[in-house]
Amino acid sequence: MLEPLDVTVGGHLYKVGRLDLFDSLNVSRLAAPILPILFHEVLSKVALEVMNSPDADKASPEERIEAIGKLIYLSAPILKALADMPEANFRKIVRTCLSCVERKTDRVWARVMADGNLMFQDMTQQDCMTLVIHVLSRELRPTIAALGLFGGAAANGKTAGSEPSRMA
Repeated sequence: MLEPLDVTVGGHLYKVGRLDLFDSLNVSRLAAPILPILFHEVLSKVALEVMNSPDADKASPEERIEAIGKLIYLSAPILKALADMPEANFRKIVRTCLSCVERKTDRVWARVMADGNLMFQDMTQQDCMTLVIHVLSRELRPTIAALGLFGGAAANGKTAGSEPSRMA
C-alpha cells in the first residue's frame, strides 16, 4: 500500500493521499487520452530542458526568455490536449485529484477540497496542477502495472487467467 506522500508546493506542505478505488479508476479513464502526451511527450522533454538550462541567476534576460519560449513550445502538445478536453472532464479530474490532498496549516492537516470547493484561495494554477500531477502519477501506477502484466502475458503468448490460480 502506498504511504501518503509529503510534498512542498508553493511554500506549503501538502500530503498526497490515495483516491478510493472507483474515483481512481474514473480519473484514470478520464485522463487516459492525455497521459501519453503528458508523461512521454512533454514532461520528459521539459525535464531534460530544465536540467540542461543555465541557472536563472547566471542567464541573461534574453536566455531566460528563450528558455521560457522553449518550455512553452515543448508543452504545446499537452496544452492542446487540455484545451480539447471537455471542460466537465477537466474539472472532474482536477477536483477528484485534489480531493485526496491535505495541506498543513499550523499543527493540523486540512483538506484542499471539500464538497467540490477549493478551501485555500491562495493556491495558484501552478500549485493545483503540480498536485494533480502528483496524484495522477501515484494513482496510475497500479493501472500501468496491471497493463504491464497483461502486456507481458501477451508477449509470452499467454492469456490472462491461463495460469493456475494461487488462491485455491
